[in-house]
Amino acid sequence: MKPYIGAAYYPELWEESEVDKDIERCHALGLNTLRVGEFAWNKMEPEEGCYDLDWLERVIVQLHAGGIQTVLCTPTCTPPRWMMNRYPETVRVLETGARMPIFSRCHPCKSSPLMREKNRAIVTEMAKRFGKHPGVIGWQIDNELYPYRGGCYCADCRRGFQKAMEEKYGTVDALNRAWGMYRWSLDYGSFQEIEPPYPAGGDPWMHPSLRTEWKRFQCGLIVSYINEQAEIIHRYSDAHVGTDMMPHNNLSFYQATNELDVVQ
Repeated sequence: MKPYIGAAYYPELWEESEVDKDIERCHALGLNTLRVGEFAWNKMEPEEGCYDLDWLERVIVQLHAGGIQTVLCTPTCTPPRWMMNRYPETVRVLETGARMPIFSRCHPCKSSPLMREKNRAIVTEMAKRFGKHPGVIGWQIDNELYPYRGGCYCADCRRGFQKAMEEKYGTVDALNRAWGMYRWSLDYGSFQEIEPPYPAGGDPWMHPSLRTEWKRFQCGLIVSYINEQAEIIHRYSDAHVGTDMMPHNNLSFYQATNELDVVQ
C-alpha cells in the first residue's frame, strides 16, 4: 500500500483557481494527501446558523479528482470573531481574571455549555456532508489541544473543578488529609473555598496537589471535548478519526486517544 504523504493546506486563504495549481505542485513534491479545515470556521459559518460548506466540497472534489486525498479537520480551535464577540462566555478566562483577547487561536473555554453546543453544531454539519465522501480518508479533531497557560479560569471552570474535587474525595476533610492541608493551617472548610492556582497572583508558589489536580481537571475537559466530537463523526463516517498530539502538552496520550481510531 502506498503511504500517505501530505501537508497542511489552507484553501480558504486564496482564490479557488489556485487549487488546480496546488495539485500540480503536490504531484511535483510527491504529496498525495492534504489536511484541510482546522482554522476555517468563519468561512464555514459566516453568520450564526448559516453554514456554507459548498466551497469546501468543491476543494475536496478537485483534490480527489487530481489524486489528492483529504484529512478533514474540525475547526473548533478557531471560532469566528462574530461568535466570540456575541457570546463572550465562550472565550477562555486568563489566570489574571481577564477574558483572553481575540487575536489568534485556541480561544474556547472547554467547559462552556454554549461553546460545546456550537462545536456540536458545526461538527454535525461537516460529518453529515463529508462523512461518506470518497475524497475524505480521515478526520482530525481540533488542533494541538492542551491546557494553554494552565487552562481556563472562568466561573464555570472553577465550579466544575470544585465539583470534581468533591466527587473524587467525597469530603473536604478527606481532601485536606490527602493534600496535607493541615500544615500551616491551610485546610479548607468547604469545597467551595477551593480556588484554582492563579500563577499571576504575586507569589508564584502554589500547593503542588492543587496544581496537579487543576491540570488533571483541565486535561479531563479536553478529553471530553475530543470524545464529544469523535462520537458525532463516528456516527456519520467510517474514516479514521484522530487528533494531533504534541510531545509536551500535559495531556495523557492514552486518555486523549482512547476513543479515537488513530494516534496522530
